[in-house]
Amino acid sequence: MELLIIYLFLFFIGSCFGSFFNVCICRIPKNESIVFPSSHCPVCKKKITPYNNIPVFSYIFLKGKCRDCGTKIHWHYLFVEILTGALFVFLFAFLGNRFNLIYFKYLLFFATAIIIIFIDFFHMIIPDSIDIPLIIIGIILAFFPMSDITWKSSLMGAGIAFILFFGIGFIYAKLKKMEGLGGGDVKYLTAIGAFFGSPGVFYILFISAIIALIYILAMRIKRSSFIPFGPFLALAAFVYFIIENSVAQGMTGLFMRMYGL
Repeated sequence: MELLIIYLFLFFIGSCFGSFFNVCICRIPKNESIVFPSSHCPVCKKKITPYNNIPVFSYIFLKGKCRDCGTKIHWHYLFVEILTGALFVFLFAFLGNRFNLIYFKYLLFFATAIIIIFIDFFHMIIPDSIDIPLIIIGIILAFFPMSDITWKSSLMGAGIAFILFFGIGFIYAKLKKMEGLGGGDVKYLTAIGAFFGSPGVFYILFISAIIALIYILAMRIKRSSFIPFGPFLALAAFVYFIIENSVAQGMTGLFMRMYGL
């Protein structure tokens, strides 16, 4: 019962963050302040009252429409709130129902990934205001004693990702006379290297290529079409995180059973 209360509390807090993430998704690409003005309808500009701004519930009660002008609210507002709430709960449960550095580290990374996924999907950009602080934070966290990777691995992962993929993107642009890997993608890969270390960045890039290929084939996208790569990198990072930690937990459990611990 106590654990259920914690899960519900985490979901509520997460959905509140999700509501704020929606503001970021809407305003950051427009270079608007994420603080002022307060939440308002983008069509009629009317301020959204607190009781009409309760995560998840307000969208359902208002039937996905603005209370003042009746404009339909995009589905992603509800989805981001639910997804962020679920992320808060999932990471806590998956990592052993504990609040520690690892939980907050990956909560930060994947919560930020939600913002990146939707901004890149809607606007085909990954803003520097998101990925550059993410690189710095990832490296700083690697210096903490309880970090899951060493600071050397973090620095190496970030450095290799930036130098290698900036070089690949530069060469591709020179040869093909078109952008193949955007600057935002390169910086986001650098942030992935900072958080997951040098081995992780290559695994994540490989997984992201597979996910992107499946998406292209399923959606029958033409070769000449541009697609946002940030969402595939974020999803691949999540898949890698699940696999890596599942294997680690499995090996730990096996070791403990072998030695009767």
